[in-house]
Amino acid sequence: MLSEHPPAVPSRRKTLQGKLLRWITNAFLVAYLGSVTLWLCPGQNLLVSRLQNAISPVVDALGLWQEWAMFAPEPVWKQYRLMAAVRFSDGSVRRWHFTDSDRLEGWDRVRYDRQAAWVENVADYGTSAYGDACVYAARQLYRANGPRPLEVTLMRACLYTPPPEVGLYGISLDKPAFVKIYHRAICSLDLAP
Repeated sequence: MLSEHPPAVPSRRKTLQGKLLRWITNAFLVAYLGSVTLWLCPGQNLLVSRLQNAISPVVDALGLWQEWAMFAPEPVWKQYRLMAAVRFSDGSVRRWHFTDSDRLEGWDRVRYDRQAAWVENVADYGTSAYGDACVYAARQLYRANGPRPLEVTLMRACLYTPPPEVGLYGISLDKPAFVKIYHRAICSLDLAP
């Protein structure tokens, strides 16, 4: 039986929109995969090093950086924890613990993955971010009608993961020893939204 209506022919506008959307999607995928591949290349070549330096701000800003540190020959063997002790104008001291991915479960582990990676990077070699981390901790604990934060002491703990042949027996991952790494005074401008 023949249909009474002929098949609909897509309009030229819809066809152009579809092509444009496919082109944008493909360009994004090529740019993403290319930047991640370039980011992961060893920087022993001058051209690769220069290209990595060129894309570094974009990769960092978008959170696309990757690390292969989990693989041999030198897998990750240290875990860091960051804590801030905030002293308030009334003399009280409160502690702020930055995200610890080992204590997160399920969806929270996915949701806070980048923040946990930031904590590891700051704790390991991010001295330029210590001041901002102090301000962040002060803002997390500050309440408009409460005492004002006066100073923040940033502390780091490093937990060493033993090799597989030793195992985790006898090692307490719950009670790390924190060491002071930075101290910063907090002014009212730091607390402004």
